Formats: sequence, C-alpha cells, structure tokens
Amino acid sequence: MVTIGSSLYGPATDAPAAATVADVEGAIGAIGNVTPLSSEVEADLRPTNATLATWGIDGSTPAPVATLAHNLLFAANAFRLGLVSTVVVPGMNDDPHGAFADIAGTLKPRADALTKILDSFYAELAKHSETTCGHAGATLSLADNVVLVVSGDTFKNPFQRTGWPDGTPGNANLLYVRSNGYLKPGWFGVLGPSTRTNFDPDTGAADALAGQPASSAAARLGLLFAIGRGNAAAVTAVSSAAYGGVIASPPP
Repeated sequence: MVTIGSSLYGPATDAPAAATVADVEGAIGAIGNVTPLSSEVEADLRPTNATLATWGIDGSTPAPVATLAHNLLFAANAFRLGLVSTVVVPGMNDDPHGAFADIAGTLKPRADALTKILDSFYAELAKHSETTCGHAGATLSLADNVVLVVSGDTFKNPFQRTGWPDGTPGNANLLYVRSNGYLKPGWFGVLGPSTRTNFDPDTGAADALAGQPASSAAARLGLLFAIGRGNAAAVTAVSSAAYGGVIASPPP
C-alpha cells in the first residue's frame, strides 16, 4: 500500500499500513525496504518518457497532468510486477471554479488530456494478466481487476455555470459508478436547481420520504457489491443496511 504526495488514506479494519512517500522514487525506495529489488526491477518500475509519450505527455504538458500520468504509469508497473496492491495518488489539486470561463484554453485541453491518460492507463493494464486471482475459473487481465476510485471535493453546482460554485443542490454528493453490470443503470434520486430527492434503498426509486442516511448507505454498499463482483456476504459483513434497490437482478 503506497500513497504518493498529499494523498489521504483512511484504513479500514485489517487494512495494510501505508508507505507515504513524496514521489515515485520514494515509492520505489519504500518497496525496496520491504522486498529487495534488483536494478532491473527498479528500472522496470520507473515510468519511461517513451511510454509517457504514447500517453500524450511531452514537454508542453501542464505539470499537474504530467505528474498524474507519471504516477499512474508507476502504479501500472507496480501492479504488473505484483509488488503492491493499492496506490493512492493526488489529482489536480487546483481550483476549478473558473473552468467554464475558459473552455477552449483550459477546460477542453485538460479534459482531453485526462481522457487520454486514463485510456492509456487501462490499455497498459490490459497487456498483462492478474497473477493473484481470477474470476469464474478464468484468467483476468489487470484491466479487468484494477478498481479506479476518484475522490474529491464537492461536485460544484451543476446548474450554475458562472463561477461554478461549491454549494450543491440540497448539499448532495454524487457517486458515478461503472459497475460491469452489477448495478442497475441510470440515476438514483433527483437533483433540481436547489433541491435533492433521495431514493428508496429497497426499490431504487426516487422517494421524497427517503432519508439521506439510508440512501447514502445503499449507494456505498451497492458500490462495494460491484467491486466484490456480487459477493453479497462480503457486503453484509460490513453493514446490514438495505441496498437491494440499486443492484441488477439478476447480477451477471
């Protein structure tokens, strides 16, 4: 478990302790403190400019974008070599409030670069098989087994373009999930310009009487269900709260 930079890590029960480092070189050193590394393996862990160039990274790339790509390529290398199970890296760590005032100059290029980086990260993972597990008796590629979680500040007000302010409708938070078919598609609850409507955890339907704690618990447990590939017992071990309304029936 490696955290790079200012990343936050709140370990669950029995989770591994994190090696917190400043950068990729520090991460390689931390891994070497646990598992002695040959010079060849160290070189294999380091992101190369040649590979990063195929990700669209060059001397003109803004530093936050280039650093993210560098960290993700290290993570892909570390997963391929079986040296770590989790890598936490910082994102942009900048102020997005003026983004829509400069779509051509900042927003679109940044979005295009992030798309290219994430596509390239999973393309890199897809080249290699998972060595520690499979699914339903079949081998998995790393791309089919690596869970990517993006966590950040509030999602800003989606109904107000100017200044893109922090206040969200009804003080809501959002989870966007690519669930590989384990969750129902679509939207749970309703957001309006100044209001939110929660959803019934048993049915998934928007319900003005549904409480925030119940719908939030259902959202988080549904996410855990998808990550666990439908392992309901693992979810129940964490919480007995209802979440059946968000899962696909039957799951894949």
